[in-house]
Amino acid sequence: MLEKPVPQNWYPAEYMAEIYEAIEAEPESGGQKLLHDLGAFMAKRSMSGFLKYMVRLASVKQVINRLERIWLRYHDRGNAKGSITGKKGERYLGILSIEGYDAGPLWCKLMEGFIKAFLTQTGVRRVKTVEKTCLHKGDESCSWEISWKE
Repeated sequence: MLEKPVPQNWYPAEYMAEIYEAIEAEPESGGQKLLHDLGAFMAKRSMSGFLKYMVRLASVKQVINRLERIWLRYHDRGNAKGSITGKKGERYLGILSIEGYDAGPLWCKLMEGFIKAFLTQTGVRRVKTVEKTCLHKGDESCSWEISWKE
């Protein structure tokens, strides 16, 4: 485990998995809700410079289509893909998937918060995520069904 972490440094996914486990194990932390909130905080915090303006000026469709490039700005392995799959009533539907990246089973809860906060930055509202596949449940990737209102 890290003794003196430095903000803004890159750390191996294995270290991050240990951090998520420590957060969930802390009785007063709120466990998975805190991980969800941490993901939302990380999404808002990562919005700086060019990315901040690109996301605010782009439509959610453009952001989802550029997800692979956005992922590579923050990760040195794995890839992310996204697509809009349709519309049901007033809600737009899509799927996001991440392959080749493993930061432990609790990372998925963090990503749900990240996805919601990140997509909200495009101006959409009421973003929902539902985990569809999980690397830690025997699937080849982690994926989420997403929906939102414009």
